[in-house]
Amino acid sequence: MDHPRHHHSLFWPTLLIGVGIVWLLVNFGIIAPVSVATVLQFWPVLLVLLGLDILFRQRYAWVGGLVGLLAVAGVVAFLIVNPNPGAMAAPQSVQENFTAPLSSATSVNYDLETAAEPVDIYALSSTSTDLIDADLTHQGQINFNVSGTTNKQVSLSEISNPNDWLSWAFTNNHMKWNVGLAAGIPTDITLNGGSGSINADLGGIKVRSLTADLGSGSSNFSLVQADQDVTVDLNSGSGSVNISLPAETNVTLLLQSGSGSMTVQLPATSAVRVEVMDSGSGSLNLPGSLTHISGDNNIGTWQSEGYDQANERILIKILDRGSGSISIQ
Repeated sequence: MDHPRHHHSLFWPTLLIGVGIVWLLVNFGIIAPVSVATVLQFWPVLLVLLGLDILFRQRYAWVGGLVGLLAVAGVVAFLIVNPNPGAMAAPQSVQENFTAPLSSATSVNYDLETAAEPVDIYALSSTSTDLIDADLTHQGQINFNVSGTTNKQVSLSEISNPNDWLSWAFTNNHMKWNVGLAAGIPTDITLNGGSGSINADLGGIKVRSLTADLGSGSSNFSLVQADQDVTVDLNSGSGSVNISLPAETNVTLLLQSGSGSMTVQLPATSAVRVEVMDSGSGSLNLPGSLTHISGDNNIGTWQSEGYDQANERILIKILDRGSGSISIQ
């Protein structure tokens, strides 16, 4: 008995290829940036084409491919002729610079709230007269505020339109935050991370404290030797976190891990004590040179030889463990 032949429609593969073509044309500047909202304007056409595909694909599979090809060609031609079809416009990237003078500042507290753009944080030159120099390429609205006289408060954040998910653009604009911070005065940094990666090279900045509540972007922090005690409080999300601690400096590191991995790079021959106060589902890897002095393999205390007599110590407290691994090396 003959079995009916099932024809596989070429409509959806052709449509996916078409989306890729539109994306490329936007990136090459042949057509104006297109948002998801703009594409959604064509949903009635999609219903008609889908109906035609269902009608003919059982006998003529090639019809679906032809219909999809004509649909893509029609949309591209329409966007070339009419680059502003009246839908919600695709968000455009903007480049802005935000600065503030150092003036009479003797200390500073930076409150930084990042978004989807990758972020580089670094020290300004020792001869710079700026308290902050932020060069931002972004799509949202930036809030920037500086207050105080000798004890400065600097806040920098980005507000995104809650409807921006619908106006997400088929573009490849290179958005980024480059944030330079003053190098010569005692500094406290509060950082709320978003989905963008964060690379914070804090060498040269006189960091007293760093408090970071991180999101889904990966994060890298590097600190160098300081002449005062340093406190670092890291609360990670789903993004991986790497932190390099300074030598010959008293450091207290407080860790709360999420689903992302956390890696702590210790300076050579450092005096270290690790106190684990919570057992999560993620693995915990400690240096073999540490001695287990109390507790069990999940919750307890480990420390290096001569820790109690050392002049500079690194104390690591693991307050909360999630599903991500924690590696101290």
